[in-house]
Amino acid sequence: MNDDGEPSGTAGKPIFNVIQHKGMSDVLVVVTRYFGGVKLGAGGLVRAYAAAAESVLAEAEKVESVPQVLCRLEMGFAQEQRLRHWAACHDGQVEEVSYGQSVVMTLRFPRDWMGELEQLCAAEQIQITLP
Repeated sequence: MNDDGEPSGTAGKPIFNVIQHKGMSDVLVVVTRYFGGVKLGAGGLVRAYAAAAESVLAEAEKVESVPQVLCRLEMGFAQEQRLRHWAACHDGQVEEVSYGQSVVMTLRFPRDWMGELEQLCAAEQIQITLP
């Protein structure tokens, strides 16, 4: 946060407080103020910057970021449907599949499910590698 020439604590901190209050992260708010001849004073500046941040963040599209894992799985043909079903039930996305002597699948899924996938792979004798 930065006051960029405004009196200390009258710009950056109020904007940052609005971001924190909304529970947001990974966001950038820039407020440009043009002097119109009226002196607002410290309290007026705080209210003006906070109101500007509040109004723009109220309209901002919120996107939740879910950390993902990309892994390569090698399995027998009989295990492919089991893995596809697991992926569908765990917000997984099959990125690529190739067929040869075995099935090789590239799978993307939320990192929170990694432990469960490792257990499944151990039980089903599926080889899992992270690129």
